Amino acid sequence: MDEVNRDTAKKAVISDSNEASPEAARVDFSGETGNDAQPGPIVEHQQFASMEAELAAQSDLLKSSHNLLVDVADKIGRMSDEAVGRATRPVFLDLILLYDSFQQARTWVRHSTHLSSEAFEDRLSVLEAELLEILLRRDVQKLEETGTKLDRQRHRAVKMVATANPEEDNQIREVVRAGFATGERVLRPADVVIGKFDTTLKGEGE
Repeated sequence: MDEVNRDTAKKAVISDSNEASPEAARVDFSGETGNDAQPGPIVEHQQFASMEAELAAQSDLLKSSHNLLVDVADKIGRMSDEAVGRATRPVFLDLILLYDSFQQARTWVRHSTHLSSEAFEDRLSVLEAELLEILLRRDVQKLEETGTKLDRQRHRAVKMVATANPEEDNQIREVVRAGFATGERVLRPADVVIGKFDTTLKGEGE
């Protein structure tokens, strides 16, 4: 009976020894065991090297992009200057011709012994017509506003004159300074004198 018990115990010990999992004794050479193992110095060095290389590549890309943007901005600036130069050159040439006309008028006045006011005004009218022609070639027109009603988009009332006629209320009587427009857009409103209906004047007239 004792021999049977000893044989049974011996078999149990051998069975437990054989069923032991080899994973239980697994040890990481880094000094940690199981899932808590941390990367060693070699792995960390490789990670830093990879990050450094990536940052260097991104820095090179940013530098290239900056240089490209600077180059594009310079080209756009040159093209803009050339376009403005082509657009303004005809205007400058017209103004130079107008300057020549002024010089001719000055010479004419200087050498005229008897100059009437009518002749002088006629000469100024020629210069005015030439200037208006220059503006008209650039689609700039003088506003002809005498006799029309006040439009605050086109006019600026600088003086009001009382009137007994209600139909003359806000009517433009005189243009003090001309206004100019290009198409439907007003470049400068005209300074005008307008009539203002006054009921007291009507009462006095009656």
